[in-house]
Amino acid sequence: EYMNKIIKKQKIDLDDREIIYARASMLGIISNFFLVVIKLLIFFVTGSMSILSEAFNNISDCASSVISILGIKFAHKPKDKGHPYGHGRIEYLITLVISGMVMVVGFNFIMVSFKKVMHPGKLTFPFYTILLLFLSVLVKIWQANFYYKTGKKIDSTTLIAQHQDSLSDTLITTVVLIGVAIQKYTGLKIDGYIGIIVCLLYTS
Repeated sequence: EYMNKIIKKQKIDLDDREIIYARASMLGIISNFFLVVIKLLIFFVTGSMSILSEAFNNISDCASSVISILGIKFAHKPKDKGHPYGHGRIEYLITLVISGMVMVVGFNFIMVSFKKVMHPGKLTFPFYTILLLFLSVLVKIWQANFYYKTGKKIDSTTLIAQHQDSLSDTLITTVVLIGVAIQKYTGLKIDGYIGIIVCLLYTS
């Protein structure tokens, strides 16, 4: 409620912007941590590499939000001799750091998923795994909408980038959901292939 009051202001000052940014990032951390717990539980039940890739995707999202909170504090520091135009460019550097993290994690999982393709194992997917993955899609849709509206209001390139990331995550989780459904109802061993697709989408 407090954040909504600030957002509704016609003019948002730097202090308000920092408050909104920090609280938006905290909501991102909480929601992504919720998704991490869900997907790790599914992984322990199923042993699915594609779902484990999804869990680490959400872990990197949590880390991105933490880095963003720290970065915005530096970005809003006042001008000094070394930075006569302020520290605003740090926010762009944060976006690059987040992109780098995504690339490293994604390529590591491509290699693991490829091994899964070479040596597929039998996986069991209880029906509730489909329901939990569908819930994950809904959470990511909410995240994308929230980041976009907040990012536009406070003119934050990092929040807009997180909006795009959440949209990508929505697509990726949908692919995993479809893959799980196919494996459950056809018995096809496609988990490794889905894992590779997830990683390629994740790093694109």
